Amino acid sequence: MVDLEYNIRVMVETGHPENIDELERYFDEALSKLRIYELPLHLALKVSLVVFEELYCTAADRIPGRFSAEAAMLHYKCALEILIPYLFRKCKPQEPPQQPLVVTNSTVATVTDALHFCMRYHFVVHSYTEYHQKRFTGSLSDRVADFQYSSGINLGRSSLNFLLHQYHEQRTINQCKLSGMLPPSIAPDRSKEALVKRIRSTDVKAILHSTPEEVYIPIREIVEVAVPRPAVDANAKCGSYSIGDCYSFWLEFMTRMLVYNQACREKGRIDGSFNLLKHRILQLTLPELSAILANRGAIEYEVALSILSDLVFDMAAIHPDILVQPLIPIPNTGKILVAPSLIFSANWEVCVLRNWIRLYQDEYGEVIASKKAELAKSLGRALGPERFVISTNRKLTDEQGQTIGDVDVAAFDPCNGLLALFEVKWLIEPDSARETIKSDMEVAHGIEQALGCRREFEKDRPRFLKQVFPQDGMEVSTVKDVKCYVIAHGNVGCKDDEKNEVYVLDYLLSIDTIIDSTNVSLRETLSRIVNKQIEISNSIEERARPLRIKLAGYLICLPSFGALTMPIPRKSLETKQRRRNDRCICGSGRKYKKCCLEIEGCAEDVE
Repeated sequence: MVDLEYNIRVMVETGHPENIDELERYFDEALSKLRIYELPLHLALKVSLVVFEELYCTAADRIPGRFSAEAAMLHYKCALEILIPYLFRKCKPQEPPQQPLVVTNSTVATVTDALHFCMRYHFVVHSYTEYHQKRFTGSLSDRVADFQYSSGINLGRSSLNFLLHQYHEQRTINQCKLSGMLPPSIAPDRSKEALVKRIRSTDVKAILHSTPEEVYIPIREIVEVAVPRPAVDANAKCGSYSIGDCYSFWLEFMTRMLVYNQACREKGRIDGSFNLLKHRILQLTLPELSAILANRGAIEYEVALSILSDLVFDMAAIHPDILVQPLIPIPNTGKILVAPSLIFSANWEVCVLRNWIRLYQDEYGEVIASKKAELAKSLGRALGPERFVISTNRKLTDEQGQTIGDVDVAAFDPCNGLLALFEVKWLIEPDSARETIKSDMEVAHGIEQALGCRREFEKDRPRFLKQVFPQDGMEVSTVKDVKCYVIAHGNVGCKDDEKNEVYVLDYLLSIDTIIDSTNVSLRETLSRIVNKQIEISNSIEERARPLRIKLAGYLICLPSFGALTMPIPRKSLETKQRRRNDRCICGSGRKYKKCCLEIEGCAEDVE
């Protein structure tokens, strides 16, 4: 406690942190003093969503390269995720004025600065999360904060989840023939023509209540192709609605938001007097929005209202998250703000399941168990009972009949006597450093479970084989070798257990490789999967470089993988020399001379 008080006193007296831990508090303090908090809450929320919408929707047009555009979109969402809770904490809530909000250029500049600051700040959050988990080391010298991997952390493996995500994305593109994320202007020509004709003679919001079929159907078809179908049983139910209800709801919600977004863009193009700031963000009550989503009969009004209620941002939550609850309540009005891009870019199933974890923990456990069992069956079918002896979802018991473990999938190759035991893990794809750590822990637990299966096999082989293959009468002498694997859907963790030869395999990559290996042995098939992951992991070395970011007068240097897993978007700015009294490039709201001018000679990876 004495050390903490001393550090804070030194920081206050000198104005500068003296070590990496003080620097964390310094950045937190800078975040808490942004100029945006001087705005009324209603205005700050509305303009933040408007600026986000503009930045997000123009990212693909402004940034060359598909991956770079997606990176920009991701980081704008992360910035909003940080900023919105702070607005609720720091801005003064008040009754919104009866007349329309007056949004000045100064207000927009203040909000834009805040979003750019938060976009940089979320790199700080990631770095310090890894630092506190001992995966990074950190040092501070001459206004340069340098983070590096701790010894024993493998660069390629640390980036493997991200590279596998790219693999899965390309896999989806190849299957669906749909390239990239859904851009704002996806409407086919026939749909766009009908849309322009409609909005010439009516208010743009009317398109929500009555969307022409020639506009609605083409966009709905694209959404149905792009949005993944439920990964769990569609009948699985939490609260008053099921996964199937959620899927239908999100298809309708995303379609309507894409239609509205397109209508706003076209209206702005053909009508010079159209105010995008006023119309880009929807302001509705939950019953109004429910009625809009239900008016085509694709989903019932009561179901829509129930799901929407769970999607309203909750500041009382332990970790309020706008990516999980994207509907922003306006205090004292009973209305919500809806940013269309935040809706149609959402991972609907992650959104639903994270809400279920929070609201319906008991039922959620049953959903996870059913999904895990389904994944095990699918893996068993892919391996092929015509080639190998397959068994799925078997319980292991001791001599007293007490359950001591389970085997999710067991595959035996009679040709060479290899017995492969798989522990299946289904994890919601991590969307933050905090969730990544939780996923890593779950994968590590899977390794322990796999090792437990091996121990049970070695302890009593006849009993083990009888429990795992009860119908096959397998002889102990036929098993020549045993291999254990964790096969994970969503995250493969940060390392294998090479000492005990337990490898963590990606589920989708494994399925693809198994399907392509129909005429080879089980040993060769598994070897191909492991080698494919190693190949993907090693590819990082060729492309890795440090990532440097300026924030509040300091240069933050991240390990080289950061440049790939969390690329910061580049944007075109005027080429004139920044003057001392201009607002700082980092978005802190300070004058340049009192912020990042002191590290002017240090290059960064954002312009």
